[in-house]
Amino acid sequence: MKQTGLIVKEPSATSYKTGGATGIVSKEINPSGDWKSYLPSTEQQSFSFDTLSCTSFSLNNVFETVLNYRLQKGLVNLDAVEFLQKNGYVDQKGLVNFSDRYTAIMSNTTEYGNDFETVGNSVRKNGLIPEKMLPFGGTNFKEYHDKKNITPEMIAMGKKFLTYFEPMYEWVFFSTTSDTELNPYEAKLSAEALKQSPLQVGSAIPATHALMQYSLVNNRPYIFDTYTPFDVEDKVYTIFHFAMKGWIEEKTTVKTLKIGMKGDDVKKLQSDLNTVLGTALVVDGDFGKKTQSVVIAFQKKYGLVADGIAGKVTQATLANELKKKL
Repeated sequence: MKQTGLIVKEPSATSYKTGGATGIVSKEINPSGDWKSYLPSTEQQSFSFDTLSCTSFSLNNVFETVLNYRLQKGLVNLDAVEFLQKNGYVDQKGLVNFSDRYTAIMSNTTEYGNDFETVGNSVRKNGLIPEKMLPFGGTNFKEYHDKKNITPEMIAMGKKFLTYFEPMYEWVFFSTTSDTELNPYEAKLSAEALKQSPLQVGSAIPATHALMQYSLVNNRPYIFDTYTPFDVEDKVYTIFHFAMKGWIEEKTTVKTLKIGMKGDDVKKLQSDLNTVLGTALVVDGDFGKKTQSVVIAFQKKYGLVADGIAGKVTQATLANELKKKL
């Protein structure tokens, strides 16, 4: 089956672009630039007919990979983790799985396909729902994209998702040349961007298909596709006309912290505990047993539930005590 469904549309004047003040991710999140260990479950966008929804599938793959990474690293707020698990966003393989059909319908995918920005903006407006809520279905393009498939419950779930998470995107580069290889500038941008997030990319000359790039080795991109064999390592795509980063952050202002979590929030917790209690925790951003013990000690001292989890109440109490010390 011919791989089509991508409408080529240049970035708009209001779109998000790498390097600007609105950059969604400016630091290295994954220094290796290789997201293979966090790839989502394989899903095919066509059976007896083609949904022409590669823009929706590929962007969802980016978001799924990002959340798989954050979940495996213990970087997601416990409240948000509970929301994902309780509402079926995590599949039987333990991987985040969004409904591609919901995204395709809500972004008004046509029989010519869709473009990157339209799908990205739709997700930012309508959110994401679990795959099991609206899986692949229908016997033709019209049935697959029928808006009657969308229920009030789905719309409510998508909106609820947006109360926990903020999906974001920004362009890495856009090119309409007929080059058959990544030029040095584009290769450099891709390599840098992959350390920050997986990439949604447009492939073929001219671009007709959207995929996810998860690694770049010796200027050779490796992709995750919606056509078999999905994870393509034995077939290397040498050119992408444009690339977009995708990212998801939690919206909650206070992240619940517990043993096993890592990051800057844990560093601040450790530093604040040292200031308030006079302890000597190593401020390394790793919530281990020693940090847990100090959290319990703090909770006991101030009459809180001593569970070793730094939730909203514990962190608010810590912040108040910190003000008295400073």
